[in-house]
Amino acid sequence: MFDTLMIRSNSSEARRYFQLSDRISKTLASSGYAAVDTSDVFLARCEALLFGYRTSLEVERCIEGRIEEVISNQVKMLDLPSACDEIFLEEEIAFETESLTPNQALIDLAEDFAKRGGKVILVSDMYLSGQAIDQILRRRIRRDGFEYELFSSADTVRNKRSGTIFPWLESRLDVPSSHFLHIGDSYISDFRQPKSFGWHAFHTPISEADLSLRKEDLERFLSENIHKGLDLSFWARA
Repeated sequence: MFDTLMIRSNSSEARRYFQLSDRISKTLASSGYAAVDTSDVFLARCEALLFGYRTSLEVERCIEGRIEEVISNQVKMLDLPSACDEIFLEEEIAFETESLTPNQALIDLAEDFAKRGGKVILVSDMYLSGQAIDQILRRRIRRDGFEYELFSSADTVRNKRSGTIFPWLESRLDVPSSHFLHIGDSYISDFRQPKSFGWHAFHTPISEADLSLRKEDLERFLSENIHKGLDLSFWARA
């Protein structure tokens, strides 16, 4: 899904979180809630994400966060009413929708495959639920002819990283492993793991140039925050 069907910008993940936090801060103010500084929203999100993964219930030795739980804890940390959960979730979905660029070549391929009788499945290791990801796709992609079934590790907990999602999908869809072709940007999650379960797989890595830009942006972001007295290096990723 992400960085395969929908391509991210070359901003680091950490900066995207901060940009989202700024958006939420402004929406809270315009909605009549108490003013909350962008940095506070951002730090609460970081803590809520870490807490969400630490407290996730295991399924087949896998753990996964869920955005609804992250937001609920974030809102509590900021001492905001629970009604703000909906604002945070909507801003999350809207921000992702506006930040992602559809991979039209892959979408066209999927549409053509579906028209010829194939089945398109989207599988994501992500804290966003399948319902939230579907909303992003519906807002961002023209849907004529593009039908799919979507699975997120936020719902299944089983994931591509561990490989547990692949036999689960075979059983769920009643399709043998040799009938699947998995396409994705991660060598381990999207190529090596499905291959180990008998799936066909095609690796579409992020270019070295794009990875370099993301790493450079992360370094700039960390440096900017060090000057503010915030050391975020313990969790921030490109």
